[in-house]
Amino acid sequence: MDTNCKIDISKIKLAGRTEFYVNASADSAMSLNDGTKRTIEEFNLSPINHFILGIGTSSSSTSKESSKQAQPLTWLTGNRNDSKGIIFSQLTAVQDISLKPISFKGQIVGNCYEDDYARYIRLVGLLPDDLSENRENQTLSLLNNMRDCLVEQGMTFQHVIRTWFYLDDLLEWYGDFNVWRTHFFHREKVFDGLVPASTGIGTANHCGAEIIGDLIAVLPKSDELIIERAKSPLQGSAMDYKSSFSRGVEIKLPGCNTLYISGTASIDKAGETLFLDDAEKQIKMTMEVVTEMLNVANMNWRDVKRGIAYFKHGDYVPYFIKYCEGHKINHSPIAIFIADVCRDDLLFEIEVDSVQLGC
Repeated sequence: MDTNCKIDISKIKLAGRTEFYVNASADSAMSLNDGTKRTIEEFNLSPINHFILGIGTSSSSTSKESSKQAQPLTWLTGNRNDSKGIIFSQLTAVQDISLKPISFKGQIVGNCYEDDYARYIRLVGLLPDDLSENRENQTLSLLNNMRDCLVEQGMTFQHVIRTWFYLDDLLEWYGDFNVWRTHFFHREKVFDGLVPASTGIGTANHCGAEIIGDLIAVLPKSDELIIERAKSPLQGSAMDYKSSFSRGVEIKLPGCNTLYISGTASIDKAGETLFLDDAEKQIKMTMEVVTEMLNVANMNWRDVKRGIAYFKHGDYVPYFIKYCEGHKINHSPIAIFIADVCRDDLLFEIEVDSVQLGC
């Protein structure tokens, strides 16, 4: 394997399939592409989704090659990426189970698979129809496309448990986005049930859209599968300050719990930003919030299989590494990306996926 590409692999054996979380980092698009491709071939993996983080649209043809190894993908280029030359790739993949590619409006936009407990859909890098439209119309088009694609697969937006929204120049219009998302959620009766966990980050994308999005939807087939909102002891509900997402969502199966923690930042129970202009303290506070969420779900950082740490500036990354090393947290499964968080005074945000077996 390319020595310039570092690979972290977590393997989870479940009933009927094996899941893999593949986190790669490299100093070039070619190394990233080669390392990830070889991992897919070595383990005979079927990728469910693929993040590429930190390769700009002006990169050489090797960045285009990166997009070919695992379709579909979410390719984030960053607004002013200064990640010190390191770029990241993240795959969730499976063995021993068939994936059904999802086609929507002539494009492959995700995958569907199932087990004895549920049918699962992952939509990846979904786009608005017309990239020349204004931000409101692109947002509504994206949300409608998400819904319509789900309906074609026999689900509704009420089955969505996790979303990702990446907004170009987010700080200019995140408030408007929240209004439009909330209106859509009311119309689709999302508030009648579970409100999805979510990430909202400011970054450009390789298509030049104002917004792109991912989601996970779950249609239960058994009462043994339990989906519930995760607890966040150190923070209040984001909906209290008109941001329509849950702090996290937990899926419980016999012998396995999965916890999806939303993009989390240094915000107190009242929804106010803590530690203004102090990146080190914001990182510490945020990590403590996530630690408490893991602990209340009877998990810890050793159960984290993937994550993305978002930094307003690359100079803040050493604070994160220092915190992880001081608390014996393995940060190998966590990609680093320079992007805008949802408020100008927030300097750091992190999302994680955690899996615990034998529960």
